[in-house]
Amino acid sequence: MGDRRGFRYELEPVQRKCDWDLNDVVLELADLNRSVSEQEQRVQELTHEFSQVREGWNSQIRTGRLNIDMQRLTYGYLAQLQERISQRQIHLKSLEQERDTVIRRSHELRKFADNIEKHRGEALRGHERKLADIAFKDADDIWLQRMNWRKKK
Repeated sequence: MGDRRGFRYELEPVQRKCDWDLNDVVLELADLNRSVSEQEQRVQELTHEFSQVREGWNSQIRTGRLNIDMQRLTYGYLAQLQERISQRQIHLKSLEQERDTVIRRSHELRKFADNIEKHRGEALRGHERKLADIAFKDADDIWLQRMNWRKKK
């Protein structure tokens, strides 16, 4: 890059705010990813527990050792587990939708930040061209003054 002396980007506050907003969104996304991961783990654990209880119930039915009271208790527990799994899955879907919204917002902010950075680069190149034009003009003026000075001698 060329000379940056005197360059002041007029959208610097907007660029900083965009960077801060993007950092906030990234942190929010990290929290949501953690929450989604935890919720998926809870659903997996409940599903595993449900499978184990159902397998135990099925093996007792096959062996004929399950009486009516035990069947009722086991069935009630399985229904309760299924309800908990369903509630956790609903919550998981909600978290995933929220995460998708935050991801879309982060993409929009990233695109905006990239455009601001592109504009800043163009403004900087314009400033550098202006400084170069001034330097060339000054060099021309000095050369013309020397030529006039030599002619007078």
